[in-house]
Amino acid sequence: MTFRFLFTRFAVSSRSLLAICFILSVSYLYIAETGAGAAAMSPQQIQQIIQNTPPDQIQQMLQNAPPGQIQQITPEQNIPSQETTTIKKLQEETKDVKVMKEKVKFSSIEQLYQQKYSSTLTESLEQYGYRIFESSTDTLSNLAIPSDDYLIGPGDNLRIRFWGSGKDGAYSTVVSREGTIDVPQIGILAIAGTPYGKLEQTLRNEVEKYVQGVNISVSLAELRSVEVYVVGEVNRPGLHLVPAFSTVIGGLIAGDGVKKSGSLRAIKLFRSGDLFQVVDLYTLLLHGSRQGDVTLQDGDVLFVPRLGPTAAIAGATIQPAIYELTTETSVADLLE
Repeated sequence: MTFRFLFTRFAVSSRSLLAICFILSVSYLYIAETGAGAAAMSPQQIQQIIQNTPPDQIQQMLQNAPPGQIQQITPEQNIPSQETTTIKKLQEETKDVKVMKEKVKFSSIEQLYQQKYSSTLTESLEQYGYRIFESSTDTLSNLAIPSDDYLIGPGDNLRIRFWGSGKDGAYSTVVSREGTIDVPQIGILAIAGTPYGKLEQTLRNEVEKYVQGVNISVSLAELRSVEVYVVGEVNRPGLHLVPAFSTVIGGLIAGDGVKKSGSLRAIKLFRSGDLFQVVDLYTLLLHGSRQGDVTLQDGDVLFVPRLGPTAAIAGATIQPAIYELTTETSVADLLE
């Protein structure tokens, strides 16, 4: 493959020179800085290069080049007016590209507030609460311990230690699909649906039906995973596998978080086809309470509806932002 290197030299300041290096090869056009040693070209050669460059290659150059590089070019007075016009056009287009890139990080709601209330106070306004998903992780720590209300189910790996009354042993066993475990010297025991906090007592009661005076210690060696559906206004909707004692927030993280077009205040948890819980994440974000952030079960469905009504507060306030509303909210409520 053959490359042609054509250099066009422009003066950019009294201190330095900037040259645009057009590298034409098949369908690629790049822009690069070069030193003052670039070869000078006549205005006629410059004009020919510009005229012979296809528009799609110009567009490729604009997309790949740093906007500031083109913006800094100031043609010399002896460059023909046609070339000067072309350079000015390139500069205007790169300004548009830069503006578009800056707007990408703002949602349509944020842009609407910025445009409707054009002010320096609204330039950086963001929707409240969505950053919680940017730094969250769905990776479960090996040191994580389930709460006492965690329900034992098929797939959980238990480590059981018992001693006394001539019995002494330690075993690992996995809860079967039928919800039972097979304990050597004891037999088959049904434990599915037992809260983790009551597991030892439940096993002790079962074992004492056969052997009296046996001491038992139980721990979870490995946790199962559960399948939950995360749908609606999330970044990655679908069926997700999450750790067994994940909560609603963990399920949302598995779906890569809530879109800014989705509600943080009316997230619905369906269980066995019925509405089980409505979760308002503002309870956590504003008050540090996890009320409603219940543990997920296999087959649960998390549904994130569209964003509700919003109001913005800016200026001398603790937390300037765009807030989602659930009921009538006064200015005093927002300031709090």
